[in-house]
Amino acid sequence: MAIKTSLNKLDYVQDRWYYVDIAGSGDIVFAGTWVNFGGTTQRLRYKRLQNGQCHLQGTIKNGGANTVCTLPVGYRPIVGIADAPTYHLNGATNNVGRSQITTAGVVIVLQSQGTTRVVIDIVFDV
Repeated sequence: MAIKTSLNKLDYVQDRWYYVDIAGSGDIVFAGTWVNFGGTTQRLRYKRLQNGQCHLQGTIKNGGANTVCTLPVGYRPIVGIADAPTYHLNGATNNVGRSQITTAGVVIVLQSQGTTRVVIDIVFDV
């Protein structure tokens, strides 16, 4: 994490993208059976923005449980996020679902049953 030693959020240096993947191939790993959707879709990734916020985005699938992954310290919200929108795709049907991110960094996708992929694109304060 590339950060200047200042408490002013404007002094943060924008980070590189870090990836979520299966064991051994990403910066952090998926929980349960979640995986990246694949093909030309964006892999699940996160980074620290210049303003000090964190950006989490990507397309995932096959989640048997709600917990997707746990973000590392420094990339966790200062206040838990209860109802961030996610997009759940099932063939020609598109639905808006919701996700949560706890202050411990646990990323949770809710209402994903029967979907073929979940698209996440969330920016939050850390």
